[in-house]
Amino acid sequence: MNRHPTEEEREQVKNRDGYACLCCGVKAEGKLQIDHIKPFSMGGKTFVENLQTLCVICNRRKGRNQIDFRQNKTKLSIPQTDLGIPKNLDLSFTLESEKATRTLTRIVNLFYHCKAVYKVDWEVYTYTYNIYLYPNNKPEWLLKHKAELLKFVQEKLGRQAYKIEVTTKK
Repeated sequence: MNRHPTEEEREQVKNRDGYACLCCGVKAEGKLQIDHIKPFSMGGKTFVENLQTLCVICNRRKGRNQIDFRQNKTKLSIPQTDLGIPKNLDLSFTLESEKATRTLTRIVNLFYHCKAVYKVDWEVYTYTYNIYLYPNNKPEWLLKHKAELLKFVQEKLGRQAYKIEVTTKK
């Protein structure tokens, strides 16, 4: 079986995924890649059901993890890597000029190993980022990292933020 999808398969996957990165939501045509959900190196097959559209940054960050960003509910029973190691927030991002909401979406979705984020919004009057998770993703996992996430937003993203709130979609 081929490692790389055909042009027809690539187009089919991008079309199905709305020509957007399933992790962060960016619609950057030239920066979109086709990713194996279960990595090819781990026995993942090259067929449409095992492929998803990711931007260059999200694909690089996903690495060899088996993450399906078409799913809204984490399959993790506790926050851990595929190797069973306790999972911390990955805040080692090389920052490019992009919206803080997109960066936060990427960080949280990679942490939960799925498309856990329903939306992230900015409350201008209270200087608060609100992170809304899809139901069945535990906000308390992320709340344990709230202080370090806020520090990241302030220092690395250069945003004047005072609070981060995490709840599930209503």
